[in-house]
Amino acid sequence: MRKYTLFHFSTGDFKAVECYLNQQAETGWELEKVGLFLARWKRTERSDLRWCVDLANPKENNDREARKDYVDFCAQGGWELLTLRNNMYFFKSVSGVNPPPVQTDPELERKNYNKYYVRSTILSVVYVLVMLAFYTFLILTTNGDMDYAIQSTKQEWHIHWFAVGIMLALPLWSVWAVWRLADFVRAMVSNRGGVIGVPPRWVMWANCVVSALGGLGVLFFLLGLGLEGVIQAELQPSLYVLPAVWAAAVLFRAFTYDFELYKGEVKVTRNMGLFVLAVFVVMIVGRVAAPYGEWSTDTFDVVRDYDGAMEQYALLEDVPVVRGEDLGIPLDSGKIDYMDLAREYTPMGERWEVEHTRWDSGLSTIGCETFDCPFLWQAELTEGQMLREIEWWSDSLNREGMASYIILTAPPQVEMDKVTLDWADSAWYGENETASVLVVRIGHQVTRLSAPQPLMTEELLSVIQARLCG
Repeated sequence: MRKYTLFHFSTGDFKAVECYLNQQAETGWELEKVGLFLARWKRTERSDLRWCVDLANPKENNDREARKDYVDFCAQGGWELLTLRNNMYFFKSVSGVNPPPVQTDPELERKNYNKYYVRSTILSVVYVLVMLAFYTFLILTTNGDMDYAIQSTKQEWHIHWFAVGIMLALPLWSVWAVWRLADFVRAMVSNRGGVIGVPPRWVMWANCVVSALGGLGVLFFLLGLGLEGVIQAELQPSLYVLPAVWAAAVLFRAFTYDFELYKGEVKVTRNMGLFVLAVFVVMIVGRVAAPYGEWSTDTFDVVRDYDGAMEQYALLEDVPVVRGEDLGIPLDSGKIDYMDLAREYTPMGERWEVEHTRWDSGLSTIGCETFDCPFLWQAELTEGQMLREIEWWSDSLNREGMASYIILTAPPQVEMDKVTLDWADSAWYGENETASVLVVRIGHQVTRLSAPQPLMTEELLSVIQARLCG
């Protein structure tokens, strides 16, 4: 008989973890294996099972001989090493032996505790700050406008996998960093007498949960990065190096462990490194196989390669989007300055987009994007996101500091009102003196259409219905 429990304890709680293991042994459960987040327990008939959790000396972490001598010394005293995790040695007593405590030097224990716990706390917080700084750098180098980039991330998360990963990871990392600092202060206050006390059980489990959440944030970040790279391939080239360097660092760490002594630790660390390496590989494969998403004209210079762009544009004939010629504005190679075309798979489902800008008597932009969502709740959520994005643009475009190129490519500034279309489940419409926007949901399909002329005419609505309803 076996059971599984969360097991991602903080090093500073090593004495509470030891008490927890011994209490489990008294009820007939023996720790069998420790994974990245979970532990596996098995039933045991031993009545003399005892556990000891000792801190590894940070100075000996990369000294194989010193670690082997330490483990051998403990084995001679009757302690068998199960695994090393988070710089904690997990020893269990040999059957039929009543061994003395592993650590008999309180001063050495206190020094190891202070050195490792202080260092690990600082490194944890620095790690979070580095990730936040990295994301800030990415925003500034890509957009040059922090507020615009942050708001765009909030409004367009349903399009980009990386944005979803970041939005899930950042709150978890923030909670992790704040809690680690608060717990560090608590530990320093409670141990100010020089004697390391046993933290309360609730503190041990709170640290365990928060540490697991921090690890979950890393997983979300990596998955978002990988999915964005392999499905949409719109990341900066430098970002593709990140998982490669990360994987190399983790695998190097696994290599420094002695496999015979720390089989469990080596396997967990190695598997973590291989997972990050796999993220890097699929990102590269995705970028080579489908750069910028299927059909994308991002790789085309419309003026210099107009014929190639038109070959891509012709693929829109059989997809549920509304094009310029559908609205009576035909394409003209002498007047098209910009075109964007994409088909991709987003967190909310399959997405098509077409947009082109004409330079004639003025700037005229025709744009349409359609999501085909697997579930109705995704379609309703996407509809709400589209409306919030339109509202944000309308409220923000006139503020000072907005980059001119952002204003130039921004959607029309309109106020959306709910309208009734007998062929749609819901519809919203807004217009100003130069443009109009229509958001319409038909079952699981959601479309946003913007054009330089009013769309709520009988003639154009019949064309839009035919294009979207197929």
